[in-house]
Amino acid sequence: MKKFVYLLLFLLISEVTFAQATTNIPQYTFEVKNFSFVTPNKLVFDLVFTHTDAIPLQLAGWQFFFRAPQTLGTFPAGTGSGSSFNLDSNAGVPASDLPEDFRPRNGNTVVAGNSPGNYEFRLASNSVPGAGNGLMIPQGIPILIGRFYMKSTTPIDFTVLFSNPFIIRDSCETPLSVTRTKLNFHNENSFGQEFTRCASHSVTINFGNQPPVPNFTSDRQTIFSGEGVNFTDASYNNPNSWLWTFPGGTPSSSNLQNPPIIIYNTPGIYVVTLQVSNPFGTNSITVPNYITVNSTINCPISWQSSIKATDVGNIKDSLKFGMSPQELIC
Repeated sequence: MKKFVYLLLFLLISEVTFAQATTNIPQYTFEVKNFSFVTPNKLVFDLVFTHTDAIPLQLAGWQFFFRAPQTLGTFPAGTGSGSSFNLDSNAGVPASDLPEDFRPRNGNTVVAGNSPGNYEFRLASNSVPGAGNGLMIPQGIPILIGRFYMKSTTPIDFTVLFSNPFIIRDSCETPLSVTRTKLNFHNENSFGQEFTRCASHSVTINFGNQPPVPNFTSDRQTIFSGEGVNFTDASYNNPNSWLWTFPGGTPSSSNLQNPPIIIYNTPGIYVVTLQVSNPFGTNSITVPNYITVNSTINCPISWQSSIKATDVGNIKDSLKFGMSPQELIC
């Protein structure tokens, strides 16, 4: 009987302790949002954290993992300043509301070995040991953890995210990844207790309300005088007007999305400019030394003859004629 009473007492204490631990875990939201293009090869977005309840939140440390399809772009592997994924800056000032010790660091890009066909983008932060040494997070104030960039060596195709989205790797991912986002805090009972809640995480991608990012391609960049080039618009964010300028070309400008063939008659090296607009703004791109036009020289027709005539009907007699091809490039 005494053992039974002790068991009930133990279970009651355990239940109260568990309830306290559960109710004393701070609530929050963690948002990945404000995606925008800086250039066709560089994408930036914000990580925003908001403490949403009155439970004191003393941050101990955090780490973040994200996943995106390899078809999004070409992101070289690397860590730190050499990484294709890292904290952005504005005029040399890191884009973050946090003290340096709590900013995510060591941006790292890898091919996700546990998720074929995807990249994994990683961030770590210093873990601060001991209650009283953490960062107190105020309630109800969105905090910019950081604005981060993803830099590709090829143009980024954000349309692939419609079928294979950019996600936060956390405990809501199926199958569960070993590498996942974790957030830790200090409380009265535990130094560095995890308080990650994947249901509080969200990713919002909306490129609709932003100025367009200009970009273009062409079928060739080196031609001979008198030849033409086809240009194709490859701009992002839904432009609805275009202004092309082609110094040295005919026509020298166009307001069509994809202009007619541009003829270059004079040898030289030429710049190309594309300006695009939509209701949210206007941007332009100018590419120097984009078109190279080489000269064309027509070689004169030349004749070579060799005649040997001794005896009519002699099988050794021969008559040879030769002509160089016309329109040779000399």
